[in-house]
Amino acid sequence: MKQFIRKEFLLKRKNLSIEFVNEAKNALYNNFIQSKFVNYATLMSYVSHDFEIDPFLINQMKKKVTIPVILDNDEIFPCVYGELKVGKYGVFVPKTLKILEKKLLEIILVPGIAFDMSGNRVGYGKGYYDKFLKDYVGIKIGCCYDWQIVDKLVDESHDVKVDYLLTEKRLYNVIT
Repeated sequence: MKQFIRKEFLLKRKNLSIEFVNEAKNALYNNFIQSKFVNYATLMSYVSHDFEIDPFLINQMKKKVTIPVILDNDEIFPCVYGELKVGKYGVFVPKTLKILEKKLLEIILVPGIAFDMSGNRVGYGKGYYDKFLKDYVGIKIGCCYDWQIVDKLVDESHDVKVDYLLTEKRLYNVIT
């Protein structure tokens, strides 16, 4: 089921227009700054690729922003956002890797291919975020286009749920 959703949604995302992607980026930012989370000081975001919903404007806010970097041991490390270079898997990472402790992060913006209203997520299938989030006690916000929210996803024992969903349409509370 996850493989089917992953394949179908990645194809749909690949066919999005640049105009839609840019409008969604602006709307995502507006929904974030109008939320209760705007005053939090430290967050981990991400740099979008392959037409993911883009948190670029959130990353530019006057906050301590980190982005995930996957190092040789295949673990995520939150590194302070700054000048970027192409890293592992063709994803942009900071040129200078200044790691911030996970326990200092108040919010983590979690990208995904699909989510449901119970906080379940389909990622890229490597389990990086599930491993990283398993002992994280802060706020987890799934970021996606509104059309990426489905009725129900199968959750597995290793899956870590998000607490909220942030889309170009609005911020959703998930049902736990």
